[in-house]
This record gives sequence, C-alpha cells and structure tokens, in this order.
Amino acid sequence: MISLARVIVGVNIVKGPDHGHFDPKKNFPGSVLFATSRPSSWCINREEGVIVEYMLFICNDPAAPEYVAAEDNIVEWVAEMEARGVTRHGDRLRPVEDATTVTVRAGEVVVSDGPFAETKEWIAGYDVIACADLDEAIEVASKHPMARFGKIEIRPVWPLGL
Repeated sequence: MISLARVIVGVNIVKGPDHGHFDPKKNFPGSVLFATSRPSSWCINREEGVIVEYMLFICNDPAAPEYVAAEDNIVEWVAEMEARGVTRHGDRLRPVEDATTVTVRAGEVVVSDGPFAETKEWIAGYDVIACADLDEAIEVASKHPMARFGKIEIRPVWPLGL
C-alpha cells in the first residue's frame, strides 16, 4: 500500500470546455506515469484502485427543516467514515460575520470584512473525503447530518499540475 509518497496519474483531467469526467482506471488501467511525495487528490492505491479526494462544502439552507440538535449524529458519522478510511480532514467554520475577503486590484490589496457574496446560504463547514468514485462520495455525503438540515455540495479536488 502507498502511504506517504503517493503515485499519481500525470495527465490533465480536463477533457474539454465542459471539464468532462476523467476516470484514470478506465483511461489508464494499471498506469503510473510519475511519482511524487506531494499530496495528491488522484492517487493509485495498489490494493484498492484509484482513490479520488472530494471536498464536501457543508452549507446551511434556510429552506431545510429546522435543525434538531438531538438528531445531529456528527460524532457517529465521523466515526463511521474514519473506520472506512474515507475521512481526510474536516471542521466547522466560524460564522460569515467573522469572514475577511481579500482582493488585489491594480496592485493594491483590498481587505473587506464579511463574505464576498451577500447570500442567505453560507458554508458552515467542510470535509475532505477520499472515495473510489462520485457514487461513493454521494453515499458518504448523504449520511452526513447536514444533508438533512442543510445542503452538501460535492466537488472533486483538482490538484495543481494535473
């Protein structure tokens, strides 16, 4: 099994203007093009196949059912995902009132208090997970308690250099 130094498939995952789906197992079965010690979201684990990292954006949703603390089973969700080896990292985020937005315009750094967009929905936390494919990522996200009380957006991580 590959641990610290991961082997990654060195190809561009963009297949056109629509950023089409790339499946390293299908497109390059058994191929290893180069190795790096840099953490990668596309890695080959010799025993389990291709593993893809996904970012789960845990969002509030004003239209969702009211939050019920007694039904928030986040401790059980984390324990299950750790036991499965899916969890990489995750945490809550401070409220949007604590956000700072940074931009650079005409060479000048502009710092603003608050989020970059005015919206009723906001990102309350995140989780980085490693799954075999999008179907598994959807299954993992569907078990997260905030899937009931909010929304979860799933995006594959797209590492620099791929």
